[in-house]
Amino acid sequence: MKLFFAGMVLVLVLLTACNPSVIPDEPIVGEDSCIEFDGAAKDNCYVENVQCSKVENVAVRDACVAELAKRKVDIAVCNLIKGDTSKSYCQEQIAELTNNHDICGDISDEYWENNCHFTFAVKNNKDVYCSLINNDERKRECFKEIALATENPLLCEFLEDTEKGTCLITIAKSSGDITVCDQIEDSLVRDTCKFRVAKKMGDADLCENISTTFIRETCHSEITGN
Repeated sequence: MKLFFAGMVLVLVLLTACNPSVIPDEPIVGEDSCIEFDGAAKDNCYVENVQCSKVENVAVRDACVAELAKRKVDIAVCNLIKGDTSKSYCQEQIAELTNNHDICGDISDEYWENNCHFTFAVKNNKDVYCSLINNDERKRECFKEIALATENPLLCEFLEDTEKGTCLITIAKSSGDITVCDQIEDSLVRDTCKFRVAKKMGDADLCENISTTFIRETCHSEITGN
């Protein structure tokens, strides 16, 4: 009879180990210290001990499992999360931790999918990932950050007029390339860009590229002191 029960216990252990829906909690060392609490306090205790399967509140349990997945760096653990938003957050975090952009395409929540593409784009200066972002404002921010980081004026073309001008001026100043200013359509903004480049470089000869008289004269005056 003892052998029968021992065999049953072994079978249950093996089944549990093979069941992908079982949350792989961190092992309890000593007695379960959380049983003395009730409700939210007990859930918080289990979260702190990474005993996610014992958490009763679904949202709290999902958050706990997400942290467990990050600790184990295991995308499979994210699949144990019930809520779509929490699961998507978990997948995004694992994508970052493993530097695997392919995971971004598996994320169902739009915010976290966009955040995933944005993070990989900016982190690796890959503007191609910016194009995968569905939110227009976030997409422009992505192109802008990479444009400034790589001093690539072509990426400023993805921005709206005012922001585009600011982007080009910033790159022109940081690179010292006055020709970047020529991409600005507004003549006053274009000449202001050239003035700022000339002033930064301390080169009065560059002022001659400015077509607006008073800006050109101001440029010469501020650089030469005359």
